[in-house]
Amino acid sequence: PPGTPMDWKSLSPNEMPYLHGVIYEALRLWPPVPFDTKMAFEDDVLPGGWKVPKFATVAFIPYNMGRDAQRYPEPLNFRPERWIPFNAPPQHEFPVFQ
Repeated sequence: PPGTPMDWKSLSPNEMPYLHGVIYEALRLWPPVPFDTKMAFEDDVLPGGWKVPKFATVAFIPYNMGRDAQRYPEPLNFRPERWIPFNAPPQHEFPVFQ
């Protein structure tokens, strides 16, 4: 409401769901780092079951990941509503904050 002081709680997804959806949708379509690589410092297994040997480099492309039609219906449309109600996506599916 007008005259109410702003604090971090007032910016939460529960208080401002549409703003939160706009931010996530913008990051989905235009990630700050569109292409990234990581190096495994020990043997590992990715969420899809792929084995990654020690010192292997893995490349991933958040720009393409955000346009995956299986994960995001109508992926090229800007639809903040897809994030309401907000359910945090797994980090490996939405890697814009790494």
